[in-house]
Formats: sequence, structure tokens, C-alpha cells
Amino acid sequence: MPSYAQRRPSGSAPASTSPGQASAAGRSNADQQARLAEKVGGPLAANPAPWAAQGRAVQFQPVAGGELFRGGAGAGDVVQGQNGQRYLGDCWLLSSLAAIAQTQPQVLEGAITDLGDGTYRVRLHRQERSGEMKAEDVRVEGSLPKTADGRDAYAQRTDPKELWVGIIEKAFAAWKGGYGALDGGLPSDALTALTGRPTQTAFSQGTTPEALGASMSAASAAKQPMVAASRGDLSLAQGGIVPGHGHTVMRVHEEGGQTMVTLRDPFARYEPGGQGAKDGVFTIPIAEYQKRFQYTTWTQPEGPTAP
Repeated sequence: MPSYAQRRPSGSAPASTSPGQASAAGRSNADQQARLAEKVGGPLAANPAPWAAQGRAVQFQPVAGGELFRGGAGAGDVVQGQNGQRYLGDCWLLSSLAAIAQTQPQVLEGAITDLGDGTYRVRLHRQERSGEMKAEDVRVEGSLPKTADGRDAYAQRTDPKELWVGIIEKAFAAWKGGYGALDGGLPSDALTALTGRPTQTAFSQGTTPEALGASMSAASAAKQPMVAASRGDLSLAQGGIVPGHGHTVMRVHEEGGQTMVTLRDPFARYEPGGQGAKDGVFTIPIAEYQKRFQYTTWTQPEGPTAP
């Protein structure tokens, strides 16, 4: 953003001022820049309150040399924090971020604006009871929450210079009333807030694997962001899948005459045995998927958009 405080008519010399006048002018110019930034990006939200249940000090620190995107948004950029004995349960948000990055990265790249003054505007959407989508802009500083030992407090950065995941998580926390408000939620809320689209949810029970696979295949082919919620009664030790946890559906495809579902755990860590690299990405047949996952949510390709 240009510094309007340094502009003067071309060819003119700066007028001499007294220290008091210079101080007043500086304050006036600073106020002018603040008003301009607010006009462009909206009022600046305060840094969201840390998650009190974690019981440790969190400080917001700037990221030296940070950039919003380095090579564009990708699902692999999103890693849920697992610091300490307790971690923030915002898998519903982070798995949705990864789903959009996997299928429609341009949506995320267009949702954040660098205002050039160390702050960022994130456009989110709220669905009214009438079904109409209302866009709401949240402007936050570029500083991110850190623990006392210098680690990311919540979402982790695979590239220490890339900011987009942390900025969106921070904007969500400011929008919801603090990081604690992100501890548990629905993927449908996150997908709608980020895309401005309504969602559709298919429950695994009460249908056949073939019907579920057909619905998911159609959404995958249409590149609709898709998130799956694992059953709460699973055993991580026995099955390798985190119970009651949001997963990104990376791909649905046909292989050997059956529908296969590729998923990603936002911790980028947990997966059933025999899946290769321990990166949280795994592929299972639709019949097994139906047994292990409670429901699947994806965005609808058509629907009301925010004004």
C-alpha cells in the first residue's frame, strides 16, 4: 500500500514546521492511513483470545519474510497442531481448508487480500435463515500465535514463511470470538463460510455402498470440496483412523471394479497400516469407508452467492 503520508505536490518543497506541528502532522497522517486501511479492509480485529483450556502462554509474533502463498494453496500446506497434552480440535476447519485447496485453490487465494500495511482481509460468508449468503470481511494482523518455546500454537506451517493457513485460522477465531470457539464444529459451516456455497451431507448409514459411492464420485468429479467425519467409536490403536475426526476427501475413483476413497488426516500423521508413507493419506474401498465414517459433506455446485 502506498504511503500517503509521504506524498506532496510534485515540484514543491516541504514546508518547514515546528516540532509540535510535525508531531501533529504525523498523528494526522497516521490517522489518515488508519482510516484509509479501514475503508479498504474494514475495522481491524483484535488478536483473538487464546484457547484457555490449553493452559499455557501464547503470544502473537510477526513472521519475518512471510508471504501469503508460496507456490499457491495446496492440501499439504494444512497441518493441525498437536502441541502438548491437549490440542485445539479444529479439524472441521482445517480439513475443509485442505479440501478447498485440493479442489478449488483459487477460492482460497481469492478469499485473502494483503492490504499492504501488515494486515490481511479474509472474506467469510454466513448463511441466513432465508438461505441467502452474506459476505463478512474480517481484517487481522499478520502476526501468528506462538507458544513459549517458539512453536506454532495451533495450525502448523509446513513452510515457515507461508502464512495463509494461519491467517485464515486467525480470522475464523476473530469471527467466532476466540480460538476456543474453534474447538469443535461442523465441516458444513467451514465450507460454507469459505466458499459462499450451501452444502450437502450424505450419512453413511441407511444407504448402500454403491449409492454412497455414486454420490461421492459425482461430487469428486465436479471438484466439489469434500470432508468426511470418522465415527466416534473407532479405535485409533487398532484401525489407524482418529475417531470423531474430520478428514479431507482427496479423491474418489474406480479401481478393480470398486469405488475407492482417498482421504487425508489433517494431522498429516495417522492412517491404517500398509498405506506407505506416514503422511495421513490413505485409500480404502467404499464398503470399508461406509463402516468407518459417519457422514460426508461437500459443497453444492450451484446455489446463492453473497452480494
